[in-house]
Amino acid sequence: MSRMPPLVEADHEHQSIYRSEVVWAGTNEALPSHEFKYHMHDFWEFIYITDGEGEILAGQIQCRARIGDLLVYPPNVGHVEKPDTGKRLAMKVLSIVNTSDMDFMEFWPIDDPLYTCISSCWLTEAFNRLTDRILEEYKRMEFAYAVRVKALSLEFQSYLVQFVNQNSEKLNSNLRHQHVIRSRQYIQAHYRQNIRLADIAANSFVSMYYLSHSFKKSTGFTPMNYLTTLRIFKAQEMLSGTRHSISEISQLVGYDDLQRFSNTFKKYTGYSPRIYRQMQLNNQREHIKR
Repeated sequence: MSRMPPLVEADHEHQSIYRSEVVWAGTNEALPSHEFKYHMHDFWEFIYITDGEGEILAGQIQCRARIGDLLVYPPNVGHVEKPDTGKRLAMKVLSIVNTSDMDFMEFWPIDDPLYTCISSCWLTEAFNRLTDRILEEYKRMEFAYAVRVKALSLEFQSYLVQFVNQNSEKLNSNLRHQHVIRSRQYIQAHYRQNIRLADIAANSFVSMYYLSHSFKKSTGFTPMNYLTTLRIFKAQEMLSGTRHSISEISQLVGYDDLQRFSNTFKKYTGYSPRIYRQMQLNNQREHIKR
């Protein structure tokens, strides 16, 4: 991982509204051997995927990320990036504290997939280009480089505002489909239970066919794939962070059949629950040694 040194002091509390600074910029990798932890920051984080594919969880949003996509994490929104089994996710990262226009922070749609994982477009290309220039400025560190870095970050922020304005019609359309949000909330509240597609659709007052189509269009997952992915994610957390037996974890994430749970877990992660737990324990021991 390559990160640039902070340009601002750790205490950002009294910066003026129109002051915006780059906290750090650089490259990063998420590898299959890493322990993926849900975390958050007090600054905006922008991540451009340069290689690989994987699953993204940000707040209430769960989506897929591919090469050329731009991930946008507002302050204090929990998130985690998980590469596909046996692969990596390579990224360019830019973190900005206290954006230049307070209204920008207020109207950015935090709970909408369209604004969390932005598919390859003019905005993602602009970010890639501007981040390369920022990293080049850090590399050279010539006179007044910090001023140029700030100017480049402000240029990117102006593009973000333009992107929201252009997509306001899509946002309004998404907001009209509240059943997708309602379905996600239902799944997140009931994933421990034996729920079916019919249960999710009934809770959202739409047909199973309509829900399946609109849910996948909005999130990239079918409702049942979303449910399974959430269950496996919760199981991974418990395998690495609790002393529950594998049988207990199977029950806690909604599987009455231990064999079915083990098979599904291996299909989604590439490892059996037992081997995954052992890998996480080994990683934790290695971390303690360092």
